[in-house]
Amino acid sequence: PPSIAHAGEYVVLYVNGGRIRSTGNKTATPVAGSAMTGQGGATADTALDGDVHEVVVELKNAPSNTVPNNTGLPPAFPREGSKLVLETPKVRVWNYAWVPGRPTPMHFHNTEVVVTYLHDGDVSSTTPDGKTQVNQRKAGDIVFNVANRSHSEALVKGEQAGIMLELK
Repeated sequence: PPSIAHAGEYVVLYVNGGRIRSTGNKTATPVAGSAMTGQGGATADTALDGDVHEVVVELKNAPSNTVPNNTGLPPAFPREGSKLVLETPKVRVWNYAWVPGRPTPMHFHNTEVVVTYLHDGDVSSTTPDGKTQVNQRKAGDIVFNVANRSHSEALVKGEQAGIMLELK
């Protein structure tokens, strides 16, 4: 398999889990929605049984775009139903599944977030002024969201979960 050279810290997000053989003939079985981190060097993963889908996020040495939360709203994470799956000095990775009929509370994103979607499903986003946008997402879609946003979210069609990588 082709190898990927990493200049610095990176995070691997697993959209589909499964048994893999990585550099150095190490075998692992990550599960969908999990994450791992590494530092520099080259990596090459081979799926041993089934389709493993990884998303590799290279972290740059750049200033944080985190903003203060002066809204009075709760932060986006942690939220009910979310699970912290990885934390480093630069990132937090959350796994979250939207539940039909249970919108999230209005919340504030003080960090930039890379979202990798795990299923096919539509999630609405409603801002504090009542404007709603429906986002159609497919398994494996990757979306970058800027900091300094307030909204609530609701599953409106299908099934949806995501791995959210917050940049600290």
